[in-house]
Amino acid sequence: MTDAPVINQSRFQDRLTIGTPGKSGVLSVSFDSADYNESIRRVDVAIQVRDHLLEELTKRGART
Repeated sequence: MTDAPVINQSRFQDRLTIGTPGKSGVLSVSFDSADYNESIRRVDVAIQVRDHLLEELTKRGART
C-alpha cells in the first residue's frame, strides 16, 4: 500500500492579519477576495469573536 499525497485546498486563498501578538493579540481572517460579501461577513464574525474572547478574559481576570 502506497501513501498517496494529501493535498489540502481551500477556497479562502487570501488572508488578513491585524494586531500585535504581545499586546491584544492577532486577528487573522482567511477569505476569498472574489466574494466581497462573504469576505466582509467573515471579517465581521472574526471581530465579534475576538471581542467576546477579550470580554471573557477580562471577566476572568486575565491580562489583555
